[in-house]
Amino acid sequence: MRVQFWLSALACWLIGSGLIAAAMAAHLAVDVKLQKLVETAVLIQLTQGAAVLAAAQSRSINLRWPASLALIGCLVFCGSLYARAAGLIDTAPLAPLGGGLMIVSWFAAGLLFITAPLQHPDPDL
Repeated sequence: MRVQFWLSALACWLIGSGLIAAAMAAHLAVDVKLQKLVETAVLIQLTQGAAVLAAAQSRSINLRWPASLALIGCLVFCGSLYARAAGLIDTAPLAPLGGGLMIVSWFAAGLLFITAPLQHPDPDL
């Protein structure tokens, strides 16, 4: 149960900080290419935050590990784009790693839904 609360809290913080990043990008952007990087990161951050929050609330199927993996992937992917946009470091190899983690996590969640009836023969599932 504690994992559910931590995932939910982190997802909310992901969404909140994504909104801050969106506002900052709208007001501080000077380079169109850098603004596109930030816009991409914000879009991924907000959608993944909402998806992780929803997955953390699941009671019928344990989606905690795919949601955790998606959260980590989101932080790596978006963090690398933000760092690149800010000119801090070249994080090009990290973005595909984070993106891959997010993709794998949601396919794993889909497999959990497919296999749930096999593990829980409850007809309501």
